[in-house]
Amino acid sequence: MILILTNDGDLSADLVQDWLKYYKHPFMRINTSDFINKQIKISLTGSKFQCLFDNNEIPLENIGAVWFRKYGFFRCSNTYKEICKTKKLNEELINHITKEFHKVIDFFNYALRDRNWLTDPEYININKFDVLYQASKCGLNIADSYILNSKNDLKSLVGKVISKSVLDPILPSWGDNHKSMMYTTMVDKRSFDRLPEIFMPSLVQKTIAKKYELRIFYICGRFYTMAIFSQSDKKTKLDFRNYNWDKPNRYVPCDLDVDTKRRLSKLMHNLHLNCGSIDMIKGTDNKLYFLEINPTGQFGMIDFPCNYGLHKIVAKRLINLDTTHSSVNI
Repeated sequence: MILILTNDGDLSADLVQDWLKYYKHPFMRINTSDFINKQIKISLTGSKFQCLFDNNEIPLENIGAVWFRKYGFFRCSNTYKEICKTKKLNEELINHITKEFHKVIDFFNYALRDRNWLTDPEYININKFDVLYQASKCGLNIADSYILNSKNDLKSLVGKVISKSVLDPILPSWGDNHKSMMYTTMVDKRSFDRLPEIFMPSLVQKTIAKKYELRIFYICGRFYTMAIFSQSDKKTKLDFRNYNWDKPNRYVPCDLDVDTKRRLSKLMHNLHLNCGSIDMIKGTDNKLYFLEINPTGQFGMIDFPCNYGLHKIVAKRLINLDTTHSSVNI
């Protein structure tokens, strides 16, 4: 049996489920919200776990593969929003409740530790600066990168570097539960002049003139690549996610050369990732540059324009992981 760990409204998980139904392969899906909206009971008797949702037992012993898709995000839940709205709890208590909740939903991470995982949650909290270092060691080109907190050190780089988040571009909720995206931005004179002499340590990278961007979905040694011609649009020139809905970028399926695939495979292996979304760019110097990896990144945005059939591919890989574990443990 396959267990899918995700959130409500995850279209990719919905489409993979459809393929699992088509192949008549047993699966269960647990959404993060189930830990709030359903009656749960997790018990430990000796060394045996038991888990019930609305009095229905999750057959842990039958699960051979787990897909860690989009799981967690308590701060997106209605419960969290209601807690914030009442203003009866201070920020410290709300943060404590959030941490407690995440420790509870981590149950599957250790109860099913010996199963086959597609995206192991133990390795998803990656640091962009470290990943850049690891990518360089694997022979991939990277942009010159700096972590700075001094206006004096940044001065000579103004107009030559971009600023981006080190961890997550999604900013947490604030005020009336608003969210925001931290886009990649140019460090120009205007933004430089507004900085204090000392600021929070920030990641900046040398700007690389690009021909196009590459979005790559990696799964168990295979690559599915899409080129995005975002360079000609001022709005998407620095960050494709700052999307221009009035004038969409052009998407084209493409392939990577053998050496790049080999280097990326080595990087994913070193990071203990068997699945993830990879960002690269093709520079005007005709070199490929590695940007970052998102272990639980979207792949539907690659699948639909390029017609790769990725949801079917993910379903078949999960079935393989499940049957492989089951045959080993017979």
